[in-house]
Amino acid sequence: MPKISNKQAPVEKLKECLRMEKKYVTEILRDDSVDEESKTISAKIVKESLKRHKYTKALRFLNENRYVYKQVHSHKRKGDYLEWLMLQTDRLFRWETRMPTKQAFYNVYDRVKDHICYNDSDTARKQRGVHFQVAVALYRLGLSGGGSSLENVATTCGIGLGTVQTYTKRFFTAILSMSKEWICWPKEDEKKRIIEANEKRFVSTKVERPRVSYSKGKLAICDDKRRIRYFATGIFGSARDSRVFTETMGVHPERYFADGEYILADSAYGCTHYMIPPYKRPPNAELDSEKNRFNKMHSGTRIAIEHCFGILKCRFGSLKKLRQ
Repeated sequence: MPKISNKQAPVEKLKECLRMEKKYVTEILRDDSVDEESKTISAKIVKESLKRHKYTKALRFLNENRYVYKQVHSHKRKGDYLEWLMLQTDRLFRWETRMPTKQAFYNVYDRVKDHICYNDSDTARKQRGVHFQVAVALYRLGLSGGGSSLENVATTCGIGLGTVQTYTKRFFTAILSMSKEWICWPKEDEKKRIIEANEKRFVSTKVERPRVSYSKGKLAICDDKRRIRYFATGIFGSARDSRVFTETMGVHPERYFADGEYILADSAYGCTHYMIPPYKRPPNAELDSEKNRFNKMHSGTRIAIEHCFGILKCRFGSLKKLRQ
């Protein structure tokens, strides 16, 4: 249901009152029992009354002003957030920005500072420094739950609510523009290294609680060092895991796999030439020792993706839930 603003409600009420007044004038003009001269005089009197009418004045006042009530402006943080941040210890700096060191923060800054979204000359006002914008975005992405609210971030950083959204969108735009540079399928020499690392190959994961809340399906593949090498999303969260694979990487699997190559997946996926899930326990029966041994080795390798997502969620709490 659409939300009616504080201004829209009284405006509609005043318009209704004026419509009733005009309807009254129309009825007078259409009354055959009143002579033409009286109609003309009555119409002029009513029109002059409407000009001075309190309804008309109130409606004009509302149309000329943006807000109905006087706005209460919040007191912003005194001093620059970035300046305060750079004076903190490495431990607090890491907690605020989720960057391991200040040098790591500057490395991210060097990567995004020349992006067009930070150098747009068409903006009405001059942008604040890219350092500051990146720091605000990283601070917000490191929070989850109530702490990630716009009010909390805006108060901490000393900026407006809309500015928090703007800085976050700019940061995502800059980062996503270089995603192909960092998330890429391993080359042949990298595949050999991964295979030699205790047979720890690639794994995939499923969406958490897809039927409980709104979500999107995703497919992530990492190597033995917990680095994401492939990522796809966009499928609705209630879709089966096997369908997520079929509609992403499974469309052209030959682009990723040579003969004899495959990824390890959980039991929600089917067994194919490119994907090996663990053995499923049959109804009213137990797996034999060989299959149990295979499943144990399988899960020991596949746990890499759980570690990968655990690392990301611990560093950036917004991956759990980001409040609007």
